[in-house]
Amino acid sequence: MTAKVISFINLKGGVGKTTLALAAGEILAGNEWWYEGTDFSLHKKVLMIDLDGQSNLTFAILDEEKIRNCWNNKMSTYHFFSSLLEDPQVSINSCVSERCSNIISTAGCLHVIPSSFDLFNFEEKVMEAYETGRKIDLNFLRRALKWALTEEGLLNMLLLIVRRTYLS
Repeated sequence: MTAKVISFINLKGGVGKTTLALAAGEILAGNEWWYEGTDFSLHKKVLMIDLDGQSNLTFAILDEEKIRNCWNNKMSTYHFFSSLLEDPQVSINSCVSERCSNIISTAGCLHVIPSSFDLFNFEEKVMEAYETGRKIDLNFLRRALKWALTEEGLLNMLLLIVRRTYLS
């Protein structure tokens, strides 16, 4: 089964992208919800990908220790994209922080690939690569992300919530 991708995109800040993405992810991952007198369960495996340099989704869903661990071990969207310009390449699977929600009803179904403040500097890396004759564009980055998610089996098992402004 191919994953469903839900994107929250808006170039304007402060419009609720992070809040909406996080709420949607937790609802989809939840195993108990009440709606108009009916109990139902979605209980989907959800992977949230934070592609915003401000990293608000990352800070909302992970504690400080996990964030430091991800950044120190090069496990973020920035590190994945940077590795496309360098060797060795970072596995997208290694960037996934599993079971990250503190809401009990998600029962370990909510995962995230965190962002990093360094994502703001990624544009400079793209320009440096371009100056050395390597053409990198947004379509290349999108295709590389999709390819990595497919190759590493994440598209076949997870429903994706993508929160992005940087790669809009």
